[in-house]
Amino acid sequence: PEKEARADLEAWARRMRTLEHPSTPGVERIEEVLEPQFVAFEFVDGVSLAVRLADDGALEPLDAIVMCLQAAAGVRAAHEAGLAHGAISTSSIILSPRSGAPDVARIVGWIPVEESDLAAAQRRDLCGLGRVLHLAMTGVGTRETGRAERVTGTPTPLADLLEPEVDGEPAGTFDEILMDWAEVGHGDLHGLGGIAQH
Repeated sequence: PEKEARADLEAWARRMRTLEHPSTPGVERIEEVLEPQFVAFEFVDGVSLAVRLADDGALEPLDAIVMCLQAAAGVRAAHEAGLAHGAISTSSIILSPRSGAPDVARIVGWIPVEESDLAAAQRRDLCGLGRVLHLAMTGVGTRETGRAERVTGTPTPLADLLEPEVDGEPAGTFDEILMDWAEVGHGDLHGLGGIAQH
């Protein structure tokens, strides 16, 4: 079992290393010999979305959508590589500064997910992104409100789109949901990593 666990961790780390996506941290080192075994990720500079919201309040709707689309591009790349985060929240999204440009949303806190839980974890990722977008736009957590449409100030079409994600039941495929978010926000998908391509 210990040998299998080590092999599983190494295989997971190698898949993470192949992502090379701007919204996911790079793998700096995979320790395969020494004890304890570990995987070291690059340091992600910036402030968590949770801290940003606590300090400054809700983001402008379009800024929130662009931020979530950036994060979603990294999550989608992970899903295509057979990975999942499984616990996306405002604390796991780091807004990294760029010189003369808007912050980049990067997702931290990746851990291995059991193969038997992969599909469920990927669904949790979609729901997590929905809750993050809802909180970023409103400054109000879904635990306090229950459902997205109860929050005053959320544009009605977006509230309708977010409701299934907030309630834990993704309303469609990754691409369908993200395209809907972008259309409601009048966001431009061009240059956001081809999120809705394929």
